[in-house]
Amino acid sequence: MGNAANLEILDSVRGRSYLAIQSAMPEFLRRLADVNGYKIVVTKEDNTLTITFVDEEGVTGALGNPGNKPGLAVELDAGDLRVLRSYYLR
Repeated sequence: MGNAANLEILDSVRGRSYLAIQSAMPEFLRRLADVNGYKIVVTKEDNTLTITFVDEEGVTGALGNPGNKPGLAVELDAGDLRVLRSYYLR
């Protein structure tokens, strides 16, 4: 590795979140094909994990789809990570 002073942490992902994103990716790729330029957000409500793919250049905190690229949400069962449903953000 190089000089530690040049080290920049870009992101960090918890193992469970990584597995959830991995489970949601086939649905994302089937609908939108290219993950470059997207920010991925993992949320949990009750027994559902929601993986949201939004334009990384979009407005943070906006309702609906915050950017120019189409947004997508994939809902997973929190227990076994199977896809429950997916939908475009508006």
